[in-house]
Amino acid sequence: MSKILLGTLKYIVTKAFTEKVLTKLVIYIAEHLAAKSTNKLDDKIVGELKAALEE
Repeated sequence: MSKILLGTLKYIVTKAFTEKVLTKLVIYIAEHLAAKSTNKLDDKIVGELKAALEE
């Protein structure tokens, strides 16, 4: 029974963490951290990163 549960869990985790989902997560975290800082250079860098990754 535990093999079936473990296999199912592995399948769900593999499908949930696709490249697209991870990219969106990284962009979201980068935008959040850039918004908390006081300089604007990181905002520009995050904007460029977002544009490059969403192509």
